Amino acid sequence: MLDQPKIINTISKATVIGTMIVFVTNIACLAICFVGTEDKARPEEYGPLTIILGAIALIELGIGFYIKRKLMAPLHAANQTPSDDLLWQVALKTTIALAAICAAIPLYGLVAVIIEGNINAMVGFAIVSLAGFLFLRLRPRDFSKLEYDN
Repeated sequence: MLDQPKIINTISKATVIGTMIVFVTNIACLAICFVGTEDKARPEEYGPLTIILGAIALIELGIGFYIKRKLMAPLHAANQTPSDDLLWQVALKTTIALAAICAAIPLYGLVAVIIEGNINAMVGFAIVSLAGFLFLRLRPRDFSKLEYDN
C-alpha cells in the first residue's frame, strides 16, 4: 500500500533528477553565452526573434501542464492502489519530460543571443526555465486522488 511519506519520498527523488537536468542546461547555456559573446556589441532592445522565442517558451510551459496530466493518467486510471514500481516509473517519466520541456527554454535564449547579441535575453530565458520547472514539478497534491494509508 502507498502512504503519504512514500509518495513524498518518490517525488523528492524524481525532483532532484529533474532539477539537475534543468540547472545543468541553464548553466551550460549561460556559460556559452557569456564566454562566447564577450567582444560583441550588446543592443539594449529585444529583437523580434527574442520576442517570438519567448512566446514559444511560454506556450511550451502551457503544454507542459497538459503533458503532466496525461503522463499521470496511469496512476489515476486503475481502480486499485498503484504499486510502488508504477509510482516510481510514472514520477520519473513525468519529471524527465517536464525537465526536458524546461531545459529547452534556455536553448531558445542561446539562439536569440547568438543571432541578436542581447545577453539580457538569455538571463530572462533562464529565469523562465527555472520558474517553469518550479511550477510544473510534481507535488503531493498531484497524487491526492490516489487511495493510500494515512
